[in-house]
Amino acid sequence: EEERTVISEVPTRVELPPPKPLNDLSMEEIEEWLSRLGLEAYAPELRKWGATGTKLLDTTAHQLEKELDIKNSLHRKKLLYAIECERCHGVGFLGSDK
Repeated sequence: EEERTVISEVPTRVELPPPKPLNDLSMEEIEEWLSRLGLEAYAPELRKWGATGTKLLDTTAHQLEKELDIKNSLHRKKLLYAIECERCHGVGFLGSDK
């Protein structure tokens, strides 16, 4: 009887350290967070606005549109949802990152 060797791929994944809560993030970390959300295009406006994690946790949809010039309603909703996840559950929008 022929012997068969089965090689299975074991996914290797580098675990990143858990990110800090949104209200503890520096501006650079907020930019990384935006990038993970796919919203890095708004990083320059966030920087001009002087965004901090605490400021983001208190922001409204109107502020996102006015202060950050986020005209795309889906982008506003995505960012607001991510902020809401941080605010209510302490669980990031990207889930596995926490």
